[in-house]
Amino acid sequence: MKISMSVQRKRVAHTANNKKWRDRTFSLAKVIGEEVARARRASGMTQQELARHAKTRQANISRLERGIQNPSVEFLERVAQSLGKKLQMKIK
Repeated sequence: MKISMSVQRKRVAHTANNKKWRDRTFSLAKVIGEEVARARRASGMTQQELARHAKTRQANISRLERGIQNPSVEFLERVAQSLGKKLQMKIK
């Protein structure tokens, strides 16, 4: 599972910038979720099977794939390993 992302670190000073930051974070979660779903389908696994291998619940896999969960790196590593993939992140 390869996830490429561009990350800019800036101090967020006011509410308008906070919303922009949240929007970018949500967008990244969607990209990650789409990659996980693509890899899961390619491996022929169901969400339930992936959840069992990753030692989590199917609901967590569903939230991850829909991009409504901000997953930890540890969680993403477990998911990638369960799919027989290697987690790669690139910061540009």
